[in-house]
Amino acid sequence: MTNFLRKHFLLTTVLSSAIAAPAMADTTLSSDSTSALATSSAGNITISDDVTLEVSGTTPITVNSNNSVTIGEDAVVQADNASGRTGILLQDGTNFSIANDGSILVTEDFVPDDDDGNSVPDGAIAKASGRYGMHVLSGDTTSGTIENSGTITVEGLNSYGIAIDSAFIGDIDNSGTITVTGDYSTGLITQSVDGDLRLGGTITAVGEGAAGVAVGSAAPKGGAPLSLGVLRALWPAVPRPFRTGQSWMPSYPCFRRALANTMGDCEAIRIYQRHVVPAPCRPLFQSLFAGLSTEAAA
Repeated sequence: MTNFLRKHFLLTTVLSSAIAAPAMADTTLSSDSTSALATSSAGNITISDDVTLEVSGTTPITVNSNNSVTIGEDAVVQADNASGRTGILLQDGTNFSIANDGSILVTEDFVPDDDDGNSVPDGAIAKASGRYGMHVLSGDTTSGTIENSGTITVEGLNSYGIAIDSAFIGDIDNSGTITVTGDYSTGLITQSVDGDLRLGGTITAVGEGAAGVAVGSAAPKGGAPLSLGVLRALWPAVPRPFRTGQSWMPSYPCFRRALANTMGDCEAIRIYQRHVVPAPCRPLFQSLFAGLSTEAAA
């Protein structure tokens, strides 16, 4: 009798808990809103056609659970003009599906100086910095799909349209438009991708040292000896391990001294301006230190 009562009590407790904790409902935004959304509480998020989500003071959409985000046709996700702002922030280690058929805007009200009136900015072409359209944080391997058939527009120095700062398993498909305006910015940057990377549409980065696409390789096994010239060229990035999830571009003096010291100035400048672009830092640190770790990726 005691065992029967105990089993009956446990079964009643389990059923009560299940009833008290219903499955998380999904969220469909069918009218304009200024409230930030997170998948951990909102479930799968859908921004309906022609609806605007404009948020100030924080990230408009945060993906911090295994869920999906769908942005409908002519829908808009708008972040404010603060430095470090992101349109859609994606937690590393999650499994998600992102489909953008609308617009993700991380823009600012800034007019560059043009004192001589020649339509060429005299200084920086953006004010804020460290901004992202979509940003997968650095850390655990992340999986899922990213599809952009709409537009992603970002304005800011050292900023990114789509940045995937952790290893990624899944497909990335751009058939839309990615535009980033700001010095040393990148349209799309990834670490290693185990899946299809389809870069159609248009990807544009405008600014000094800007690059359209920077794709990281898989982690190398062991470290090949590096020449003194290469070490000198890479040295400015080496003492800064916090840049592991960022991109880096050598300055012209660094490039000239280490890799183009046998060329004339005109030829070196031409090659630097045409061929040198930002690249992910992670493969650099992996290649330098993989030989010291028994757990380095193959």
